[in-house]
Amino acid sequence: MQHDACSNVVVLGFTYKVPEELVAFNIIDGATKAGELQNFIQMLHTSWHERPCVHMTQDGRAACVAHPFIDDLATGAVTHSGPDQLVRRGREGCSSSGWVRGMWCVCHGRHSAENPLPIRGSEVSPRVSPLGNTCQMRITLPSGTEAIMVKHPNPKMGLVIAPDIFGLRPLYDEMVERLSREWEMSVIAVEPFPGKNVDASIESRVAVLPELNDSDNLRDLLEGADALGTETTGLMGYCMGGMYCFKSALNERFVRIASFYGMIVMPPAWKGPGHAEPLACLINGYADNVLAILGGEDPYTPEADIAQLRATGAQIAFYPEANHAFAHDASRPSYRKEDAEDAYAKTKEWLLSALR
Repeated sequence: MQHDACSNVVVLGFTYKVPEELVAFNIIDGATKAGELQNFIQMLHTSWHERPCVHMTQDGRAACVAHPFIDDLATGAVTHSGPDQLVRRGREGCSSSGWVRGMWCVCHGRHSAENPLPIRGSEVSPRVSPLGNTCQMRITLPSGTEAIMVKHPNPKMGLVIAPDIFGLRPLYDEMVERLSREWEMSVIAVEPFPGKNVDASIESRVAVLPELNDSDNLRDLLEGADALGTETTGLMGYCMGGMYCFKSALNERFVRIASFYGMIVMPPAWKGPGHAEPLACLINGYADNVLAILGGEDPYTPEADIAQLRATGAQIAFYPEANHAFAHDASRPSYRKEDAEDAYAKTKEWLLSALR
């Protein structure tokens, strides 16, 4: 099906092209009455054939794509990336005359449908499903913290990711898209150093760790869960993010938690007045919701700490020969493919067990 005769409706800076007979009003940059916005969203929900198209060209070439995130417009809490950062291309390539199912691209300025501008230097290929497409986008949480999100059209559950100490980067762009596709979940990864003056070095990040606050981190993880809009939500984290997973066991919002090599006891250099001990949070929280993925050669989780963790009732997946960070980043020397695959399989099973 193609939408060739369309009218423009502008929402939050994006122009949506919908069939002429479906448009009763215009929304300019979200400045409209709440009732009108709700009516517009309801109209777009009638079927996938009536989903809006994103139209972002300035060179005379039209490029329309189904937009799967119209739900987010209901709250106005989502801030989209700039148009020069948005490109999605399906297996058949981009459409220049309207929307055809399976085609996905956004063109801007001198970049045509045949020469799309990539998102942050890499092209993203969304999953095409009978209900439409999933695609990745950057959002800003109500707290002002940045996050990367993929909303699955029919998610089994939601998954919030707490990144490692290096924060959001292309690794997590790929991760949220892959896990959403393979695990059929809506997934969001939340930046752990919002507003902090840090660079890519671990030294600059360790230096500001004592300034961080557990309550701010938990707030951002919970806001990430809210952005997903799923009834059931899990939490997964790596390294420092795995440590925050242990701390988040105090909150019952996350029905399943998976901590990859998270610190059970905080390193002394990381401690600050806004920090609680991960082990104490597990003892006083919902430790039975937690799966800890640990390596026997990891200096951050010594045997004595693991024994204390086990006593809380948390589940443990233990890999005797694995060091720190053995599972989530294949570029690291510590990566162990077989252990990583096994750990992810166990994690998926653990998360989905909440649905039984």
